[in-house]
Order: sequence, then C-alpha cells, then structure tokens
Amino acid sequence: MIDALTAQGALVELPITSSRSVRLHADVLSAMGGRVLAALDDLHAASPMLPRIARRQLVERFGYLDDDALVNAVIDHLIHVDRIEGDANDIAIAGYEPKLTASQRGLRDRIVEAYKAAGFEPPDPMSLAEGDAGSRAAVRQLLDLCVAQGELVHLGGALYLHGEHERRLRTEVSEALRRATQGMTVAQIRDVIGSTRKFTVPLCEYLDRIGLTRRAGDLRFLADAQAAKV
Repeated sequence: MIDALTAQGALVELPITSSRSVRLHADVLSAMGGRVLAALDDLHAASPMLPRIARRQLVERFGYLDDDALVNAVIDHLIHVDRIEGDANDIAIAGYEPKLTASQRGLRDRIVEAYKAAGFEPPDPMSLAEGDAGSRAAVRQLLDLCVAQGELVHLGGALYLHGEHERRLRTEVSEALRRATQGMTVAQIRDVIGSTRKFTVPLCEYLDRIGLTRRAGDLRFLADAQAAKV
C-alpha cells in the first residue's frame, strides 16, 4: 500500500542518508516546503545584498524539530523541483537577485574598478569603506556579491583579485613554469607577474591550493600536465 501511494504521488520519498529515507504525505511535504521557503525569504530580506544564504542558517531556523537531516532533505527536494537553487553550503530562492540601493550600486562599481586597476597588488578591502561600521559591513557583503557574480575571486582571508587578473595569474604562471622545467622561486614568479613579494607569496599559496602548482622546498612546479593547459 505504501509503495502504491508513493507511485500515485500521495506519498513522497525523501533520502535522508545513503542508507535511510522517509516518506511524507505530499500535503505535509508541501506545507513544510512552504515554511522553508518563507524562512529563506526572511533571510534574504535580512541580508538583501547577499546573493545566497548559508544553508546552515536556514537549517538552524528549524532547530525546534531536532532533525537537521529531515530539514536538509526538504531543502534538497526544493532544489530538485527548482524552487531553491544552491548546494550543500549556500542557497537562494530560485531566481533571487540581490537588491541594491543606488549608493550600494555605486560602491559596488567602485570596488570592482579598484580591484581591476590594482592588478596583482589588490587593495585591503576595508580601505574601500568610508570608516563607519555600516560601510565596512556593506563592503564585506558587496565583496561576497562580486565573488558570486564572478567579477572578483576570493583567494583567502582578505585577499581578492579581479576575475580578469585571477585568470591572467593562472595563465602567466603556468606558461612560465612550463618553460622553467627546473621550477621557479617566489622571486622569479614575482618578476613574471610584476608584483611585490608581499602579494606574490599569498598568490603562490593560492595557486598551490587550487592545484595549479606544487611546492618543493623553495621551488614551485606545475602540479600536473593538465595545469599547463589552464
């Protein structure tokens, strides 16, 4: 009977783990899905500049159920039916677009232009704020927005690059390393990209993390043959 009701759509099976699933009445799932969407809409309203919300924040809204796995299963179902978009970390209501005021749009444009003009010596993000706490918070949210939209790339900590420069970094370093079969030092990579040691060191560490390069002592090499094609 349960299998028949599932086949008819009266019950919906939700995977909880690889070895566990639950079946909910379609009306119950619809009601719970509505509550999840309403809670996500509230989170968007609280942070209108963020393109996505941390999934854990939404799950925490339903802590009273004492069943995070079930809440995540409902979220996954809403992703499957295109009501929510996202992944295991960040989500948004399908089609959501950040809402910026005119001043926020202006600040966003200034941030993007500042990073584009800076090349491989990007500014401290807080230097772009106007000094008050509200402006600093706006810069942080707008940086997240620019990363989500692909205009900036977050390299870790307070280090960001304009998207064009991040692509150029990978291309120039991989081409130089392909020629330098004996590896390259930080100083040699610094000369290739035309930056300073202050920035070249964290840029090299970023390339290590993304798997483009590998470090051996004071030298760096292309991590594998595919890296040369970046």
